[in-house]
Amino acid sequence: KISVGAAFKRGVITANSSENIFISASSPSDVHFLSFCSETERLHLEEEQQVHGDLALIDNLEEAYTNLALKTLRSMEYAYQNFKFHYVLKVDSDSFVRLGAMIKALKDIQHPRLYWGFLDGRAKPIRKGKWRESDWILCDRYLPYQLGGGYVLSYELVRYLALNSRLLKMYKNEDVSVGAWLAGILSGLDIKYVHDPRFDTEWKSRGCNNEYLITHKKSPAEMEKLYSNLVSFC
Repeated sequence: KISVGAAFKRGVITANSSENIFISASSPSDVHFLSFCSETERLHLEEEQQVHGDLALIDNLEEAYTNLALKTLRSMEYAYQNFKFHYVLKVDSDSFVRLGAMIKALKDIQHPRLYWGFLDGRAKPIRKGKWRESDWILCDRYLPYQLGGGYVLSYELVRYLALNSRLLKMYKNEDVSVGAWLAGILSGLDIKYVHDPRFDTEWKSRGCNNEYLITHKKSPAEMEKLYSNLVSFC
């Protein structure tokens, strides 16, 4: 268990060890990082785990662009099986998160089936390059999904994904995959979609804004600077 400030510092330190960092929190003081990494990095992380006890290292998954959706799903399974939580925040390793502000905002929109982030319902399937979705045949656009730079899922939605993981189709883009998995149950579950412009998680930042909860595409050095700026005003 670590403080919000310490959680961010640790996030910067471990950012290069994983494509994604997942934070599962039922309170501001209970934070865990789920990590995928190489064997060498794993040894370093195991040493860190002995000191802090807030990492979850997941085995038997090859680190590759083609496995991003599977990695996300495995993390959801691990969180469901091992932690008690109300919400899971999924972020990329290059996302800066104001965790304290996010938890405060979450109290105003909490819902047992919350799906919170920057919602995109406009995107057309990518047909070229490493992110091409050759298997996407559901419709001529992606189903609405929260952009992958950072989004929040409630316990009930994580539970649904974990229990039905063997039935879910993997697409190249993990955020697109999550949106498709959840869209398939819209008629059966009352999912609360929340589009929030405070999630600056598009492919290119929308610029500086003190209201942002998450800002994507930041280097570790930029994160350190942003964190220092926040601390100086506290």
